[in-house]
Amino acid sequence: MTHAVPAESVPAASTRKRLLTAGAVAAPLFFTVAFAQIFTRDGFDLTRHMISQLAAGEDGWLQIANLVIAGTLFIASAAGMRRTLREGPGP
Repeated sequence: MTHAVPAESVPAASTRKRLLTAGAVAAPLFFTVAFAQIFTRDGFDLTRHMISQLAAGEDGWLQIANLVIAGTLFIASAAGMRRTLREGPGP
C-alpha cells in the first residue's frame, strides 16, 4: 500500500502560518503600547511630538522594546511571505 506524501509538510505549514500571524499582530501591538504610553506620559502631546520620542526619558525603554519587538515581528512576517509566495510576480 502506497501512502501519498503531502506537497507541504504539516510542520512547515504551521511555521509559515505563525510567521504570517506575527505580521498581523505587529502593528496593533505597536500602536496599543504606543498609545498606552501617550496617554500616561506627562507632557507628551501627540500634536507636537513624534511617537518615536517616547523612546527618550526615564520610561524610554518601553518604547525601545516596543520598536524592537514590532520590528522582529515584521521581519518574521517577511520570512513567512517569502515561504508563501514561491511562484509568480510576488517573489
